[in-house]
Amino acid sequence: MLQSRRHFIRLGLAGTAIFALGSVGALVGIGLQSTRLATPKRSLQALSPQGYSVIVAAAEALLDFGDPGVPSVDEIDVGGQIDTYLASIHPAVVAELETALFLLENAGVAALLEGRTQPFTALSVEERATVLASWAEARMGLYRKIFRGLQLLVCGVYWADTRTHLAVGYPGPPAISLPTLEPAP
Repeated sequence: MLQSRRHFIRLGLAGTAIFALGSVGALVGIGLQSTRLATPKRSLQALSPQGYSVIVAAAEALLDFGDPGVPSVDEIDVGGQIDTYLASIHPAVVAELETALFLLENAGVAALLEGRTQPFTALSVEERATVLASWAEARMGLYRKIFRGLQLLVCGVYWADTRTHLAVGYPGPPAISLPTLEPAP
């Protein structure tokens, strides 16, 4: 009787170990899936090709209006403009952003925390929008912060472009004439 219990426990432990190793192997395999790279219009100054691709994929999901009269993310070159802006700030900030973008892109992390088994860039625009919406409402504060920062960055660059103003009926900022000052005598 005692040996059968030990045998049963050993089999259970062995099965648990095999399952755990298989799960870790699967997560590593999922996490190693490659990013669907977007092609920048100019050489990147601050972002990695992967980071640039995640930003473009997020911009497409956040700014998918489906209206031919509204400029596309590609027409505005949101990723390129963000890269140019990031080149002017401290590299540590860019490194933090790259880490956040890796967290959004990595399918291994997503499989553990969200149940998603594909990299963010491999998802359809609708699926990416769903992921971003879930991050906006996530219990984990880090997800909400990453979403909000990415949303502000992408939307700020997009809507700052004058081509978007006319598409939504905004005539642009008012022309303000400043009085000329006479030099002091």
